[in-house]
Amino acid sequence: MSGETFYVTPIVIAGRAHFILWGTGEDVDDRVELAGGRVAHFDGDSSARSFATARGLDLAPFDAELAFDASELEKWLSGRRSSVPFVDALNFWNLGTDIASSLGQTWSPRSDEIYDKLFAADVPWAVGVPEYVPTWSPRQLKRLRAIISEAYRIVRGALLD
Repeated sequence: MSGETFYVTPIVIAGRAHFILWGTGEDVDDRVELAGGRVAHFDGDSSARSFATARGLDLAPFDAELAFDASELEKWLSGRRSSVPFVDALNFWNLGTDIASSLGQTWSPRSDEIYDKLFAADVPWAVGVPEYVPTWSPRQLKRLRAIISEAYRIVRGALLD
C-alpha cells in the first residue's frame, strides 16, 4: 500500500513475547499485517523483518515506544492492581481497534470522554498541559474496564491462536 510504513512491534501478553507488523501512514488507516486471514505474528524481530521484506513492506527502524507489555494491564484487569495503567490501557484500546479492523471485525467502542482522559494522561502536552492524572467516576471506571477487557481479549485471541 503506497505511503504506508510498518513497524515491527513487540507485544508481551500472558508472559510471552510476540512480534507483529503494525502499519500506518498519512492516507491509510492503521492496521496490522495479516497472513492467511490471521494476524501475522512471530517469535522474534528477525523473523518478522524477514516476512516483511519478502512481502515488500516498507519497514521503519525499531521504535521502543511501540513495544507493548501487558503485564501491568493484566494485573489491573484481574484486580491485582488498583490504579489504571493508563498508557497500557490506551495502547491496548488502539491495538485492539486496529486488529479488529484488520480482521474485518466490527469493534469500535464509543466513549470519547474516557478515551480523551487516557490520551491526555499519555501525551499531556498534546492537550496543552504539562501533566494530567485522570480521575474516574465509578461509571467511567466500569466502562473503561469493559472496553479494555474486550481490547485485551481481541489482542490475546489474535496472538495466542
